[in-house]
Amino acid sequence: MVIAIAKYFGWPLDQLDVVTAFLYGIMKELVFCAVPEGVDLDGDFDCLELVKAIYGLKQASRVCDGRYGSWTRSLYEAEGGTSQTVGPERRPLEGEKEDSKVID
Repeated sequence: MVIAIAKYFGWPLDQLDVVTAFLYGIMKELVFCAVPEGVDLDGDFDCLELVKAIYGLKQASRVCDGRYGSWTRSLYEAEGGTSQTVGPERRPLEGEKEDSKVID
């Protein structure tokens, strides 16, 4: 669907492989997890501090967006965009007034 829309409007498409994006986010807040079964550590630990975001963590998507979202926004703004969102700015459809607002 996205490819068809991009083709229709003549938008350029790029592909990024971000399968491991959640694994590289650096945590800015303190998050602790229980020591997994079968892990032997020197000392008596009840929990461990997470330094990097891991897949399945509630904060992982926020951390990922913080790191990669700012990068993608900078790319868009470098091309002359001024929107706070990533992607092209919305243009009025045929027959739609320029100042009309879309309510989702």
